[in-house]
Amino acid sequence: MDGEDAMRTGIEKLHTEHIRLERLVRLLNGQSCLRTDATAPNIALLVDALCYLTRFPDVTHHVVEDRIVEKLLAKKALSIEFGHEIEAQHAALIRDGRDLLRDLQAATRQENMSQELVDVRVRLYAERLRHNMVVEELTLFPAAEKYLSDEDWSAIEDHGELGQADPLLDGEVDGRFAELYRVITAEAKVASVDELFLSRVSYTDLPSIEPLRTARLSQDLVMPKKVLGAEQIRQEVHKRILRDQPEFGDQMGVSLPLPKAHLVDDMAGNWDMEEQGHAGYGSYVRRVVDEARKEFFLSDAADHDEVLGDSLAHD
Repeated sequence: MDGEDAMRTGIEKLHTEHIRLERLVRLLNGQSCLRTDATAPNIALLVDALCYLTRFPDVTHHVVEDRIVEKLLAKKALSIEFGHEIEAQHAALIRDGRDLLRDLQAATRQENMSQELVDVRVRLYAERLRHNMVVEELTLFPAAEKYLSDEDWSAIEDHGELGQADPLLDGEVDGRFAELYRVITAEAKVASVDELFLSRVSYTDLPSIEPLRTARLSQDLVMPKKVLGAEQIRQEVHKRILRDQPEFGDQMGVSLPLPKAHLVDDMAGNWDMEEQGHAGYGSYVRRVVDEARKEFFLSDAADHDEVLGDSLAHD
């Protein structure tokens, strides 16, 4: 297998694991909305999900991605900002996952703790995991496929993490995760990746990982995008409009709506802004919005992270 094929195969494996992890994110978001007290029927399932996440992705999947980051940074093929952000996200996920697993296990023993706080932390953890995967699909994986060589990938593989089997979804299922596997498999039959891809998207929907990959592979190169929340995108577009505005005599007054999500297009974009009837300079505003669409990917993860983080801080 040549270098390019080896690299693509390795990235495809990581991407496939992202699709699997996305199912767990949906499970965590859905199950946490029920109850996390000891009498709730879903508490054991949440414990199993966190146990799996701390036993496989934390010690294999994220480690491989961190090694890719290190290789790309050494080649100056990935911005330091993105590289350090991905590594920081992994560190936070590992720390939070272990803490949350401990608290969920305590909940099963009916120890005195805030159910509401645990519910919030489950949702926060799920949002952070989803956000991490989106960033990697739009920045890390394209850079790896373009810049890493056969020797680079061999060095990554030599550490051994890629050879470890997934205890939930590779081959025979570990008995510890039998019920978790049953629930995930049943969910996948009800809402397959294709159905998720074709479903109607709203701002609060989870962005599906598969369309990101499909859109990115449809071109030789899609510009890596920065993941922002809706209000962050609106502020950035507004700033650019005022900074680069043409001469119209008077200072133009600009009122922008929040961006609206749509299915991922062939430029890996997933949002747009409705026209507001900017008399005399509509084409200029449209141009600024289109340029921003090439640079930013809409996710509510940043907004959720801020809101849920405040909830934790003030609990």
